[in-house]
Amino acid sequence: MTELITEHAVQDLRDFSHDSKPFFLYVPYTAVHYPMHAPQKYLDRFPNLAPDRRIMAAMLSAMDDGVGEIMAELDKQELRKNTLVFFMSDNGPTREYRAWLDGRPDPYYGGTAGKLKGHKESLFDGGIRVPAIMNWPGQIPAGQVRNQMAAGMDIFPTFVRAAGGDPSKYDLDGLDIMSMVAADKPTPHAEIFWERCDQTAVRRGKWKLVLNGELIEGRPPEDDVHLSDMDADMGERINLKAQYPELTKEVTEAALAWRKKIDDRWITQWKPRIRDPFILGKPITLDESTPKAQAAKP
Repeated sequence: MTELITEHAVQDLRDFSHDSKPFFLYVPYTAVHYPMHAPQKYLDRFPNLAPDRRIMAAMLSAMDDGVGEIMAELDKQELRKNTLVFFMSDNGPTREYRAWLDGRPDPYYGGTAGKLKGHKESLFDGGIRVPAIMNWPGQIPAGQVRNQMAAGMDIFPTFVRAAGGDPSKYDLDGLDIMSMVAADKPTPHAEIFWERCDQTAVRRGKWKLVLNGELIEGRPPEDDVHLSDMDADMGERINLKAQYPELTKEVTEAALAWRKKIDDRWITQWKPRIRDPFILGKPITLDESTPKAQAAKP
């Protein structure tokens, strides 16, 4: 699948090169993700790794090769200098049982968040802090690292403005981060919020608050409220809520107010538009009158 996605992406670039119009190419690799499969040629690159790590490395290597082919095609078609390229992962490493694909009720050990706390589906940084690369020859200085706060939602407004558009025409949570990336200006975000099921989190400067933070699936959170100083404790090991009660109260109220706005908008604006009970998460019984049951018939 990884090689197939690459082939289509490269062909798209060849097609785009015949036209002077701007183009947007979205390349959503399914790697690294279950099903955890990779061709033998990639597995052979990592003969000494444990099986779970070996398949992870093989899939990652296949994706790296694909990205290299896409970048090489940009060079070949002389599109590289005027193309803004952005690459990122979508979440931290998974612990999901199904990653094994053999039914074992055992967390998956193929990935690691290093010093970060948490994993996929957690709002601690191990679940939401991911590497990202932005490349634009002549516009973004090469070989630099930015450690300021940004999020995936910032990419759309950044691309729109870079292409000469106006992000203010859209209803967006993200902000243009080009000045942060290209000129090392401060992040445009005073704070960023996240939500995931019962979890809510906010990052405000060096402070990070996580409410009902999940670490192990199906188990209650270690603490309902966790406040961290991310400059001093990037692993979110020390809960400072008792040392900073006023700050904790203030940021908690901000997080809950934001979450209420999100939930209210879901109920009033989006939920009424959805007619599929599977999306709503409600169990249903399929019978002859149910469109999904009728569609599923041979």
